[in-house]
Amino acid sequence: MHERPIHILVLKETLEVKRRFSVGFKRWVWLLPPLLWMALMALFSTDHFSGSQTSRFIAPFLNWLFPNTDGAILDHIHFAIRKSGHLMEYAVLAWLWFFGLTRWSKEIPWRMQKIAIVSGLICLIFAISDEVHQSMTLFRSGQPTDVALDVLGASIMLGYLLKKTDPPAA
Repeated sequence: MHERPIHILVLKETLEVKRRFSVGFKRWVWLLPPLLWMALMALFSTDHFSGSQTSRFIAPFLNWLFPNTDGAILDHIHFAIRKSGHLMEYAVLAWLWFFGLTRWSKEIPWRMQKIAIVSGLICLIFAISDEVHQSMTLFRSGQPTDVALDVLGASIMLGYLLKKTDPPAA
């Protein structure tokens, strides 16, 4: 019986390990965008982005945009802009998790509904932890209503994605 030289066997095994690592790594790369977005959201959760800090930029812009408007109304607009940020940033987070998990789970036969549920749960847990973090900062406060807005933004996006990815009825 003819045996292969040891260096060929070692080379073959090395290439197989590299292939497995490459395939596994490529799978995990899809989870980087939502994780990076969460890191950016954590930055937004600091005192540097509190209402008093953002009003230094948003209030002058609103005064320029609506020059003869009462200050109280501009404060309400500023508040609405900040709260709509919750909806938007969690809609983006839900989309990133949904997209990332569908690519990550290609080898696992997950249904889209499962991916949406997992994405939604990740958003919910992150929203709660974000508000807990804000409650520990000096110039911010954690609000249950903000968690509700966060979950609403994520739910709207996930509902849209599920409807979009639903196979057409026969």
